[in-house]
Amino acid sequence: MSQEKLNTIATEITRAFAKIGISGRGTKAKIAKICGVTSAAVGAWFQENNPRQPTIDNLLKISKVTNTSLEQLIRGREALDSIPMLEMGELPRFLQQSQEAEISYRLLSEVIHDEGGNIAIIAGDDSMMHLGTINYYPKGAILVFRISDAKPQHEDLVLVKVTIQGRDFFMFRQYLENAGKESFVALNPAYENITEFDRYEVIGYFSYQVIIK
Repeated sequence: MSQEKLNTIATEITRAFAKIGISGRGTKAKIAKICGVTSAAVGAWFQENNPRQPTIDNLLKISKVTNTSLEQLIRGREALDSIPMLEMGELPRFLQQSQEAEISYRLLSEVIHDEGGNIAIIAGDDSMMHLGTINYYPKGAILVFRISDAKPQHEDLVLVKVTIQGRDFFMFRQYLENAGKESFVALNPAYENITEFDRYEVIGYFSYQVIIK
């Protein structure tokens, strides 16, 4: 990782905690407690020419506590619109590999590189995670979609904008159609399914996921 990227992350972590009133002396100790690491480890994140850096799990914990997007922490800028979009990209390297890969956030720029007909988002919750099945899309995973507004088919996995009582909601869901009745279903049974809505607009169709650790 370049020193510029590391400085961006260190700066954004500091800003994120300052937003919730944590700054100055003792800040690193508080960050360490939240992330479950030592104060020395956190101190290393802020040092120049030190290979130690926060893991994606560390950043997800910081994101939750400070209400700061993962994109803001990593890239120094907020996500686009209401869904945590990273970038549009053709993702040529990963499209040629298997359906799943494990990478670190150091490679996010490669995953989202180039222009093309795909979009990548970070899963913001576990609504599409069904334990014990092949339908397992965990929080924090990079989800890659082929951009298309074509009408979905029964059981398609889609990135969709659903309008409910005049409000727009962006979500990753499974599209179902039974006897002409359309719905958008969360694979995790703890979440409610969307069965009543004004209208919807499909943004893209699920291609594959990249598990980031």
